[in-house]
Amino acid sequence: MSTIINGTDNTAATPALTGSDTDTGVFFPSANTMAFSTGGTEKMRVDSSGNVGIGTSSATSLLQVGSTSSSNNTLTVASANNTAAQINLLGDSSATVGMNVKYEGNGNFFAVSSNNAGSLTERMRIDSSGNVGIGTSSPSAKFHVAGSANNANIGVAYVQSSVTGDTANNGLSISKFDNNSTTSQIFVKFAIANFGAGSGQINANGANAAAFGSYSDSRLKENIVNLPSQLENITLLRPVEFDYIESEGGGHQIGFIAQEMQEVYPDAVGERSDGMLTVTGWNKTEARLVKAIQELKAELDTVKAELATLKA
Repeated sequence: MSTIINGTDNTAATPALTGSDTDTGVFFPSANTMAFSTGGTEKMRVDSSGNVGIGTSSATSLLQVGSTSSSNNTLTVASANNTAAQINLLGDSSATVGMNVKYEGNGNFFAVSSNNAGSLTERMRIDSSGNVGIGTSSPSAKFHVAGSANNANIGVAYVQSSVTGDTANNGLSISKFDNNSTTSQIFVKFAIANFGAGSGQINANGANAAAFGSYSDSRLKENIVNLPSQLENITLLRPVEFDYIESEGGGHQIGFIAQEMQEVYPDAVGERSDGMLTVTGWNKTEARLVKAIQELKAELDTVKAELATLKA
């Protein structure tokens, strides 16, 4: 092939350096800038900063790929055997891989890995069913997050609304397609033993209401006996109102003291990761009801005592 150096013309249509095809070659649109054209149209440019633009003449990063047609792929990476392709994003000048994006044609999945102590660790995968897995290579739902919590107070997943004055905004929304407000409408399920055993759920509870539900079918239970009298235990409880300390968010509340509840109903008391005790299943409504029962019992005891005096 012959080579022509054109010293007079220097545009995409008439590049300075061409082969036998005079509208295809290399031209120099400005100082310290090199561009490549085919068929008289610029296709790639290297500017004075070393930025490479493909499909754009004004790259703003070391490599910028653009397309002027919605029907064209912006970037395609394929391996020699057409079964796998991957892109490595270098994290530093020592060529340590910061992130690896890989597509497996045979496995029909797309995975993103990150550098972990010099070796790649998969962090996210989209499988052939469209399931997205974070921390798992076998997502079993449209969105599946797995792994140990980095922060015991936050957990494995963290949803945060970070705008001041967002009281009326949802932190998390859950919507069901079926227009059903009976308690058979399930919003959230809870499980233990790696989802081997149920631990309750949140259900619809009639119009404009939701509530916690427990698994209560008689077929799920054994050793069923009547609950013994609880009146004495109820009278031992101490419903209180109090203010939380500032580090717990402050604010006035009604409830119980965990240490006192533990003496009467230890199964209702748990422990946070920092050792602080929690009370489950007894909220401010129960506290008010317990107080009312205690008041009624006190009145009944008074009436009984008066009747006993009259009989004497």
